[in-house]
Amino acid sequence: MLEVCNKIIDENHGRAEGRLNIAITLPVFAPMHEPDHVLLRDEFHRQARDYFGLAKERGLTFTQDGHRTGTLALAHRELGLLGPTSFMSHSIDLTEEDIAVTLDTDTRIVHNPSAIMSIRGRCPVPELIDAGVTVAIGSDGSAPDRGYDMFRHMSQCMHYHRRHFTTRACCPMAKCWRW
Repeated sequence: MLEVCNKIIDENHGRAEGRLNIAITLPVFAPMHEPDHVLLRDEFHRQARDYFGLAKERGLTFTQDGHRTGTLALAHRELGLLGPTSFMSHSIDLTEEDIAVTLDTDTRIVHNPSAIMSIRGRCPVPELIDAGVTVAIGSDGSAPDRGYDMFRHMSQCMHYHRRHFTTRACCPMAKCWRW
């Protein structure tokens, strides 16, 4: 797979006058939520070394989809996957340590307010922004229950957090939507 990744990167990264950029992704290591992951610890370590190493070596963005309580801290502490070119999606019900390592490593969080993960838990966008973490809004792709309408996702994000904090003061436009 590494050989195929390198071929795709060689043939496509930077095409279309620099508008086409390749990202490397891996599954989230979450033994605290997925007990079978313990059995695959060595494989997760190997893939983190090989694929995150490839992303760093080739100057690519690295991304993971599905972070939740404790997995960001684990990804940093055990796998070394956080950094300024890492974009971690969903990131629901984060711990104080998750937020701290995200800030310390300048890792970016992608909040997908229309995704099913946002029903299972809450991405603490206001808390992340207050801590100084860069947060982006994502669509989580196209599906029958969501699409690529970013204005819809921005609106959902605002209402999602206003509902949680029971105040309209949460997520004011000037704070969240900096251009």
